[in-house]
Amino acid sequence: MVEDTGQLYTIEGVTAGLIMLITAYFVMGSPLVYTPSASHISDMQLEQIGYDVLLVMDTPAQYGADSELAGYINSDDIPGFTERFVQLVNDRPTCVDDSICMKAAIKYMLGGTEMSYDFGESGVYTGKEPAIKVSRFVRGRLKGLGSERVMLMEVTLWRR
Repeated sequence: MVEDTGQLYTIEGVTAGLIMLITAYFVMGSPLVYTPSASHISDMQLEQIGYDVLLVMDTPAQYGADSELAGYINSDDIPGFTERFVQLVNDRPTCVDDSICMKAAIKYMLGGTEMSYDFGESGVYTGKEPAIKVSRFVRGRLKGLGSERVMLMEVTLWRR
């Protein structure tokens, strides 16, 4: 005696197989959407490098001494600061095609007004390159201000 109960399982299996093949066809035929999920990682690395360089330059060699960064600010040595910063960021003294470039400014308050003082740049920032800003509060004397004050050193970094 032959029963037909197995036919239902066969039809279900064939139908499930067809559904899986059709789904695979649509998935493989759909356009892939590129999502740059890791694009922010290079910006985070650039930001960390900038913070590290400012920290190294603002750490005094001896207790009670001025830091290297304060020395550049007190003596208004913009070329020296620019060269040293770019050297620490890139491990080379100039801004070339495959390196990190910078533009620095010092911001401070004078009589209730925010003032800004350009403090060097190693390349021309066109605005097309993605850039980040790092900043650090520094104590020093700017030329023409006389007294020591706390200022904000703000450095814009971008890859060339």
